[in-house]
Amino acid sequence: MSRPTMILAISFLASTVLGADDASRFAGEWQTSRGPLTLEAKGIELTGRLVFWRLPVKGQVKDGKLVLGYDEGQLHFDSIIGGRPQGPVV
Repeated sequence: MSRPTMILAISFLASTVLGADDASRFAGEWQTSRGPLTLEAKGIELTGRLVFWRLPVKGQVKDGKLVLGYDEGQLHFDSIIGGRPQGPVV
């Protein structure tokens, strides 16, 4: 029986997503709809793993957006995650 496929959704909480293409601000552990995601950064490139499913993830930062991809069996998934800065509206 195959597990249900979900879109990778990262909760940014207090993170700013707009700005320079610096992948280091996305490094670390994130909570996703697929479970914890760990990311390591080198320049604009990111590598990591969806911990629970043991799925390797690759990506990069383009135009201030996080672009991730992973393979689940014969299926390939890409996610583009962007957003607005968090904080009070003035």
